[in-house]
Amino acid sequence: TAVSEGADGTMRNEISETLKTMFGVSSPTVLADYLMYCLPPGTMRGIAYAFYDSWMSVYSDVWCTYVSAQMHEIGHNLNLGHSNENGAYNDQSGMMGLSYS
Repeated sequence: TAVSEGADGTMRNEISETLKTMFGVSSPTVLADYLMYCLPPGTMRGIAYAFYDSWMSVYSDVWCTYVSAQMHEIGHNLNLGHSNENGAYNDQSGMMGLSYS
């Protein structure tokens, strides 16, 4: 099946449902405190994202393997905002600024 750009929400939900079914749990959060969803190329816009104060981070293809991206997104899960909050990723002094590949 072809995957269309921006299908990450659908895939996220399917992964969560599959985890619940496979492990017989009510929520993926029963399995771990934080989960990384690694999606195939062309599935989403951008390289990665996470929700504030949440358990899930989502990565596009190889970005799942970059520790800098993982640290940045888990930072969001822990309620950390971006460095240099003026909208730019110009701050390279910490992991909540620019992520390195």
